[in-house]
Amino acid sequence: MPDDLIRRYQDARRELDSARAKVQEMQRLIFKVGKGLEMPFSFMVSNCSVSLPYEVVSTVGIPTLNAREWLSAEQIAENLANLHSAYRQAQNCWLAIPKADRSKVTPPGAK
Repeated sequence: MPDDLIRRYQDARRELDSARAKVQEMQRLIFKVGKGLEMPFSFMVSNCSVSLPYEVVSTVGIPTLNAREWLSAEQIAENLANLHSAYRQAQNCWLAIPKADRSKVTPPGAK
């Protein structure tokens, strides 16, 4: 039985790690855009229906947001909700493992 509980926890932990990675990826993109907007005349958005001046779009290597990668507020909230859910699941699976067997796996960590 402890092996089954440990397997369930490991599955939940993988889901938690995946949810954390999605939020970190989201954070990196938002940070990148924030940094780009510090110099708005040297920043552009691609793959959208709005045109920027030629001197901006023709500049090689200019920081760019691909509009297809930008998340809606709904998608951001969904990723955060998934993270919270995955954390609760991992925490519950961790607590289901007998204390004597918990040393076999890494705890889910802090929120």
